[in-house]
Amino acid sequence: MPSEDSLAAELRKRRPDYQLLQDEVKQAELELRGKQNQFMPTLGAFATWEADNPSLKEAGGSNWLAGLSLRWNIYAGGSDSAMLQASRQRLEQKRRQLQAMESAMALEVHQAFIRVRSAEQQVLAMQAAETQSQESLRILQNRYEAGLATMTDLLSAEAARSAARTALAEAIYRHRLSYAQMENAAGILAPDSPAIMK
Repeated sequence: MPSEDSLAAELRKRRPDYQLLQDEVKQAELELRGKQNQFMPTLGAFATWEADNPSLKEAGGSNWLAGLSLRWNIYAGGSDSAMLQASRQRLEQKRRQLQAMESAMALEVHQAFIRVRSAEQQVLAMQAAETQSQESLRILQNRYEAGLATMTDLLSAEAARSAARTALAEAIYRHRLSYAQMENAAGILAPDSPAIMK
């Protein structure tokens, strides 16, 4: 059976809503960097060249222009800092959503893992009870053949063995179901799952 940590790690890789939220966090980070870059000065260069030829045979004049531009946002009425703050808040909100989803996924896997462990213990207890009821029936059959037990005792032991077998079958069913639910919670449930193929 896989460990709880490996199930949680696998869930992060396979769950599409988690992947989408991670992409939204990355997008918010890029948006914040873009808003922060607006406060930095921008240096640009440009050049143009123009040839004035009246015809293909005659040479005319030519003009050119080259220059540098510096753009620096000193004050824009506070709108740029407000947009930067809004970007920071969006990023923080997306990060909190991602943390909340990670916590919820970890809790879901942990609860499923506990249910599987509990179901395993129930199967072991029911196996012991079924073995004990089988032995009890064997002893009562020997006592009945020796004339030391009644038919009612023998039928009661047979009913107890039947009930123990039914309880064992139910425990095995619950174990397989909880194992399938655990794999489903981790996002790894497949047609060839051990819960199905056992």
